[in-house]
Amino acid sequence: MPLQSAARGEAVRNLEQAVRFSDGWIIYLLTNAVPIREAAGDVRGAVAAAVEITEAKRTDELRNLLINELNHRVKNTLATVQSLAMQTLQVHAKPGAFT
Repeated sequence: MPLQSAARGEAVRNLEQAVRFSDGWIIYLLTNAVPIREAAGDVRGAVAAAVEITEAKRTDELRNLLINELNHRVKNTLATVQSLAMQTLQVHAKPGAFT
C-alpha cells in the first residue's frame, strides 16, 4: 500500500493500481505518496493522493485493440498486393511489361 510505504520513508510516484470490489467491478487508480519528515529527517507521517483513471485506462485499451486490428488488416492487404505482384512477375519476364 502506498501510504504505508510512505510512512516507512519511501516515496511512491505514479503507481497504477487495479482495485477489485466484491461485486467484481474494477477501477484503476493512479497514486502518489510521500513521507512527511521532521527537520532532523525522521519520518513523522505520510500523505497520499489517488486519482481514478478507469476511463482513461479503458480508452487506452480500446485504442490499442483498434491499432492492432488496423495493423493486422494492413499486413493482410500488403500480403495480397505482394502475392499479385509475384504472380504477375512469373508471367512477365520484364517488370515494365505489366504496367
